[in-house]
Amino acid sequence: SEKPAPEAIAPEPVVSEKPAPEAIALPPLPSPEPAPGIAAIPIPSDDAAPGIAAIPIPSDDAAPATPAIPIPSDDAAPATPAIPIPSDDPPPPAPPIPSPETAPPVPAPPVRDTVPEAQGEEVSPATSAPARETLGTVAAQEVPSTPEEIPVARIPSPLIPDAGIPPMPAPGRVPAEEMVMSEGESPPRESPESLGAENPVDITSLRRQIERLLDDRNLPQALRFIDLMFTEEYARYLNLVYARELQSFTQIQDKLRAIANLTGTQPAIIYTFMRDEQLDLVLVPPQGVPIYKTVPEAKRDLILEKMSQFRQDITNPLKRNRTDYLVLAQQFHDWIIAPLETDIQLQNIDILMFSMDGGMRTLPVAALHDRAEFLVEKYRVGLIPSVNLTDTRYESLDNARVLAMGASKFTDKIALPAVPVELSAILTIWPGKSFLNEAFTFSNLKLQREKEPFRLVHLATHSEFNPGNPEESYIQLWDGRLSLDRVRELNWNSPPVELLVLSACRTAVGDENAELGFAGLAVNAGVKSALASLWYVNDEGTLGLMSEFYHQLRAVSVKAEALRRSQVAMIRGEIRVQQGELIYAGDRIPLPPPLASVSYQELSHPYYWAGFTAIGSPW
Repeated sequence: SEKPAPEAIAPEPVVSEKPAPEAIALPPLPSPEPAPGIAAIPIPSDDAAPGIAAIPIPSDDAAPATPAIPIPSDDAAPATPAIPIPSDDPPPPAPPIPSPETAPPVPAPPVRDTVPEAQGEEVSPATSAPARETLGTVAAQEVPSTPEEIPVARIPSPLIPDAGIPPMPAPGRVPAEEMVMSEGESPPRESPESLGAENPVDITSLRRQIERLLDDRNLPQALRFIDLMFTEEYARYLNLVYARELQSFTQIQDKLRAIANLTGTQPAIIYTFMRDEQLDLVLVPPQGVPIYKTVPEAKRDLILEKMSQFRQDITNPLKRNRTDYLVLAQQFHDWIIAPLETDIQLQNIDILMFSMDGGMRTLPVAALHDRAEFLVEKYRVGLIPSVNLTDTRYESLDNARVLAMGASKFTDKIALPAVPVELSAILTIWPGKSFLNEAFTFSNLKLQREKEPFRLVHLATHSEFNPGNPEESYIQLWDGRLSLDRVRELNWNSPPVELLVLSACRTAVGDENAELGFAGLAVNAGVKSALASLWYVNDEGTLGLMSEFYHQLRAVSVKAEALRRSQVAMIRGEIRVQQGELIYAGDRIPLPPPLASVSYQELSHPYYWAGFTAIGSPW
């Protein structure tokens, strides 16, 4: 109608005890406290547009006892049934019900900035020590207790890879990897669940996403991406074909807990993640929540500069009788270990597995120093490429046999006169076979392993991890170089070699490709564990450490513990050269003629022992 509808008339506020003529007194609703104010009562009008309700007029001095009459609405909560109002007039027309097209939209609940993966106290296995049952509570104190990080109790999942199947998100939550993007930035779509060989990872985008997840304290999700990024970096360099069994935080802890129960150890992983402005550290214990620390003073450029200087202080022959290395040994301890050490000690951690960011993978962690003792004197330490690329299954070395090969003479490299003594010493401790010089060829190395599934392989020869592609790095055989990209031709993964030892290695300083070759040695060779050196060690030092290592490997069930005991023995002067003999573990080995002239030599300086590193599984 062209005639406008008259305005709805609202009743005048009540100013006296007598109700206004237009208002009709209503019985009070069964509510503890009456609603304030007077609700407008619709007044019918013949010429008003149907369905127009009166507009309520609030009043501060209205009688508080008069309750409001609820007006039904489709998107409101269920209304209280209307109270019938007696009237002689016909009832007003009912307001029209809004159609779905015109109904106001229901506002969506607010979305949090980050939603971490469910985490929390683990149900300790029956074999766990009672003292470890409270470890999750201890670790939880280090994580801000925001609503997103409150642990949720769960039952540990079995040790079954998720095979790319994403975990079900909590109801009403958005996957965290889709929630942390900055405004105007295109999110990378390489979430762990969607990755595949046909969908390569964008490392740069992944690093940005990791930074956001760490800043938001979404640690479980950040850990998944860090491990994925490290896995992809090794796989690209080494041209690996691997199953992307992308681990969740739960699966990482499941693996740690299972191997801890089997071996009687208490392992943890320390992830390092470098940024231009700070160093990020994440400790993954076998129980409880991850522990996150930042080190603002440890900037990327400074770390790389000090890494190079630290190695020079250790390896410089002119500083062999000095302790210049202690300054940076303590500095790196302050940056990497000190922020986490309280939590490490509270949880009785005894194995530290370092999964390092690029640029830090050749840090001799055994030589870090807390101003009282070296790190290796307190913990078993080792280097892993990533959890996804580490075979953590445990197999005892009882009844294992060793294949020992080496070369003492070379046409274009310095001689290694102690190699024959080294091979002989190993075979006095472990049963097996040895081959020297002319018998140390690629064909014979492959043939001997095919004839007998040796579980220990020892190669005493020059090895180089150089910048550039994998073919630039090699193990020197008698008949040529075995480049890193051809190691897999030896089929050491079928059946798997438990331990590969390279006793005379050198790794280029400051080159990330060389680092990937060194730290990825185990996974590239298809073996569970590897022992290799970061720099060349003289014959006396190498012979001393290797003889002690195989002696200790007979006595303990964990490879990293055998290495730790050998390094500690050198630190304490228990392995030394004296009167032309190498003294170790109460035994003596006559040195070959080129070395027999040495009357006395201590081997306690880090140059002799700190470069030897356990790579891959420490068990």
